[in-house]
Amino acid sequence: VTTTIPAGNLKSSFLLATGVGTATVTTTIPAGGVAGWLGFTTTSTVSLLSVQPWLIPLLAGYGILTVGTPLILFQKAKERWEKATLDLNDSFWSSVDSDVRRSYKE
Repeated sequence: VTTTIPAGNLKSSFLLATGVGTATVTTTIPAGGVAGWLGFTTTSTVSLLSVQPWLIPLLAGYGILTVGTPLILFQKAKERWEKATLDLNDSFWSSVDSDVRRSYKE
């Protein structure tokens, strides 16, 4: 279960980056020279990221948040779980009689 969330978020980040990276925008600009003065236009299709380069850091930030955050949370939960395990073991063994401890260690 713990690997499905980061894997799903990784897939989400990858699909978003692929979708934005392959998206195209049709631009219409005035034609060059005299044709432009007369009102003629030129239409071209370009990549969305070449027209809106500010999307690149947003995609990187989204990827870091969606993939990194669950990994950090899982790491912190693992550390807490290990500490709780040690505390419970220490508490248990400190409450057991010494003869039981000796017989268990042998």
